[in-house]
Amino acid sequence: SGNVGGLRLWDVASGAEAAPAEGHTRNVCALAVAPNGDLLSGSWDNTARVWRDGATVAVLAGHESAVWAVLGLESGVLVTGSGDKTIKLWQDGVCVKTLAGHTDSVRSLQRVPGIGFISAANDGTAKLWSEQGDELATYVCHEQYIYAVAVLSSSEFATCSEDKSVKIFRDGQPSQTIQHPGVVWSAAALPNGDLVTGCQDGAVRVWTRCAERAAPAEEVVMYEEQLAAQTMSSQETGNVDPSKLPGPEALQAPGDSDGQVKLVKSASGGAEAHSWSAAEGRWVMVGTVVDGPGGGGGGASG
Repeated sequence: SGNVGGLRLWDVASGAEAAPAEGHTRNVCALAVAPNGDLLSGSWDNTARVWRDGATVAVLAGHESAVWAVLGLESGVLVTGSGDKTIKLWQDGVCVKTLAGHTDSVRSLQRVPGIGFISAANDGTAKLWSEQGDELATYVCHEQYIYAVAVLSSSEFATCSEDKSVKIFRDGQPSQTIQHPGVVWSAAALPNGDLVTGCQDGAVRVWTRCAERAAPAEEVVMYEEQLAAQTMSSQETGNVDPSKLPGPEALQAPGDSDGQVKLVKSASGGAEAHSWSAAEGRWVMVGTVVDGPGGGGGGASG
């Protein structure tokens, strides 16, 4: 929001700005479109709002902290996720159920076709729910905050995290880890099956399984160079003594699982971190270990 607590609405065809939609009293941090076309917003003022033609038609008040995620279901039920660690279901502006499954702030909500919805939170987990709010499954995805979940199909989803990675889950099992050169703030599924991510380094990246849409080789090389240029502190890696690490020959053996990180001694005598890519069947360098604070290529997460 350009003005605190307000929304700016735009006409896509003309590019003209419509009248501002005002109502929230603090920053707006979540937006979604409900199946019926209503606009949903979540705010630091602990409320969500339902908008129609630029006017508020309902205020959803009841959370004890910021509303970080909003979602509309086909049934007409609205879903909100909050910093108070809860998810609330709303019908006709009234809270009909509160879900207390997460142990930290709920950051993201997405519909899952034919099932219900999925939530992701700062506790590093994603949870699958029925439309009625019954918990169906819990997935341990990351050791750090999850900022967004993207649904690729009824059996596949992706999460992005403070740990600089995106993880793909298929049929409830982790199937791929995609490393990034910074914290991954957002992820979204495209209608053609591709995945889009927004990274702390200021880049938006599109990921595909379609060979015809794959990036040119020089762009892939540039991406891998960005990964390799990262630094991590020795504290993050357990203060390992580089002189006691195996050499690069250790990378000839395949990893045990996708996303596994292995430290090896570099030619200069320092330590390098490599991540196993099961999809490509190889180790990818994701940074070097340095004394003091790490984070090169990422920086403070805010």
